[in-house]
Amino acid sequence: MAKKNEQELAKQLFLQSDKTQKQIASIVGTQESTIGKWVKDGGWEELKETLRTSDEQIIRDLYQELVKITERVKKSEDGFADSKIADARNKIIASINRMQKQVALPQKVAVCMQLLDFVAAKDLKLGKDLDTHIGRFLNDQAKNV
Repeated sequence: MAKKNEQELAKQLFLQSDKTQKQIASIVGTQESTIGKWVKDGGWEELKETLRTSDEQIIRDLYQELVKITERVKKSEDGFADSKIADARNKIIASINRMQKQVALPQKVAVCMQLLDFVAAKDLKLGKDLDTHIGRFLNDQAKNV
C-alpha cells in the first residue's frame, strides 16, 4: 500500500476510534514510530480535539443552502437560475459529493472497529484473524478517498 493511503487510513483510525498508536500501526501495517511521527507532524491530537462540528452537520448545512437557492429560483420571474446562481448551486452540489465521500471512510472505520472489538471479546483468535482482513479492507477503501 502506498504511504499516502497508509497515512490517510491511520489518520481516520486515530480520529475515529480509541485505538492506540500501536494498534493502528498493526492495522495499517507500519511501525508504531511512524504513526507517532504522523500524529505529531500532522497535529492529529489537536485535530481530534477540535472536531466539534460533525461532517454530517456540514452536509446538512450545505443541503439547506441548496434548498434556499432552489426557493430563490422558484420565486424568480422566469423560474430559472441565472449563471451566478447556477454556478453557486453546482459548487454546493460538488461540495456535498466530496463531503459524502470523505464521511464514508470514517464511518466504515468506526463500524469495523466496533465489529472487531465485539468479535475479539467473544473469540480472541477470530478477532486477530478478522483484524488482518479488516486492515486490508480499510486499506483498500482508503485508496478510493
